[in-house]
Amino acid sequence: MKENNWRYNEVSSYAVLQDCEQHSRGEKGKGLASYKYWLSCLTFLAGKKKICLEAMFGGAREIYHAEENDISNLPFLTDREKELLKEAKKQSLGKLLQELDDIENAGIRLVTWQEEEYPGKLKEIYNPPYGLFCRGKLPDERQKAVGVVGARICSSYGKIIAEKIGQGLAKAGVAVISGMASGVDGAAQSGALLSGGYSCGVLGCGIDVCYPAMNRKLYDDLIQAGGLLSEYPPHAKPHAMYFPQRNRIISGFRLHSRGRGEKAQWLPDYCRFCAGAGKRYLCSSRKDLRCSKLWHELSDSAGCRRFSKHGGFSKGDAYFCRIRRKFFSKTKKPS
Repeated sequence: MKENNWRYNEVSSYAVLQDCEQHSRGEKGKGLASYKYWLSCLTFLAGKKKICLEAMFGGAREIYHAEENDISNLPFLTDREKELLKEAKKQSLGKLLQELDDIENAGIRLVTWQEEEYPGKLKEIYNPPYGLFCRGKLPDERQKAVGVVGARICSSYGKIIAEKIGQGLAKAGVAVISGMASGVDGAAQSGALLSGGYSCGVLGCGIDVCYPAMNRKLYDDLIQAGGLLSEYPPHAKPHAMYFPQRNRIISGFRLHSRGRGEKAQWLPDYCRFCAGAGKRYLCSSRKDLRCSKLWHELSDSAGCRRFSKHGGFSKGDAYFCRIRRKFFSKTKKPS
């Protein structure tokens, strides 16, 4: 195990990425890919811990062949994680190679953090995923992107507005990043694809699992005209803890790293839209509102009116103050 004089909690994720890249250049071959696949499938380890392991041992192959004493002495793993890692090292390499062949034949590719195709924006988040299982195209780093998240159980009104927002963003050349969930997420992504734009679905399950099943058409459309990605191994079933974790990836493709304004609590009975999941910032004034037709539609909702009464702006205010002024034509707000 390579000696390191830095501690896990004292180094940013990006610094660890830079430190570890020097150990990974020039590594090729099917055998090495099987080790990376093995490490990517360890769901009990966070992405940044896998990256730290590579930095300390020198690569996924070295982790697999590490002595148990070296594993036991790792300061940033819990006792439970150490035991699970020791158990995972007993997996057969032949089985790993067969599984890797199977996913490649199914059109699934694995992109690990040190490869050029890996999105650079994700390297800057607190807990970057070690590897991404992908189908279709990954988001273009040069294209502006907006994360759209919302209620799964929403009204037909909410779906119509979400689809219109997806269409508007797509026509403006903005990528729509969401979770392919039922309700608002799926409607916004469908709208983007209908307008010939790009959308990427970040899944909270295996890349070969269509969840929810009712979104099968959207799943297939994203593979053909957009993209799908997941940090979880193929065949992984949806799990409640996976969905909050995947939101950091959606926000990783954000338009801006930080926003200005006041944080506000979104009421649970109407759809939520924001430029980056988890960054729920609202503008402090209404002077930047423009699009009159959509402003009327967005404001004509009981949920939005209740939100305004609780001290927040309407959904139309929140959405267009953050996003609309950058991507839609400028018209005066209706009086």
